[in-house]
Amino acid sequence: VTYEGLIAVFSAADYTASIEKPVVGNAGKINICVDVLGTETNYAAIKLEIANLIKDYTVAGVVSEGAESSTIVLTNGQSFDFKFHLPDRIETSLRITTVTSRNNKFLIDSADDVKQKLLTNISENYSLGKDFEPEIYFTSSDAPYAGDILLEYSIDSGFTWETEIFESDFDELFEFSVDRVTVIQS
Repeated sequence: VTYEGLIAVFSAADYTASIEKPVVGNAGKINICVDVLGTETNYAAIKLEIANLIKDYTVAGVVSEGAESSTIVLTNGQSFDFKFHLPDRIETSLRITTVTSRNNKFLIDSADDVKQKLLTNISENYSLGKDFEPEIYFTSSDAPYAGDILLEYSIDSGFTWETEIFESDFDELFEFSVDRVTVIQS
């Protein structure tokens, strides 16, 4: 199965998954990360379901790696461990600055509306293992009144702010909440 196909299998089972890109040093191994907390009350059943997906949809002989593991007995009586990773959840703060165009003819959104639009756009376009690309999550189509828009993120509680693309590993997941979004309008 292709990595895209495996991700689609997880998606069909209502899981978001990401797979580490293959490198020569990892030949014969697969690293899959699944966006679950690991603290769910039915986590044992979830873990077994994920392990069964790995068993059923990865090529025989490929070893799955990760800290989460379930042992499954195959039809021939052999037992194998099927493993996966939980996400490295990164608490992320956002700061969005909009500068109203001098030519504006549109109603200016409230700070709460900006926050809601931004978080909606992120939830629709960002997920586990994807690079975080600040310039795509809030654009002039979201704020036609703005002559300039700057979205910054911080992964160190606001000590430093970044605008560059965050190149994510397969198991990294930025986490956002409305109380960690600052809106500056001028």
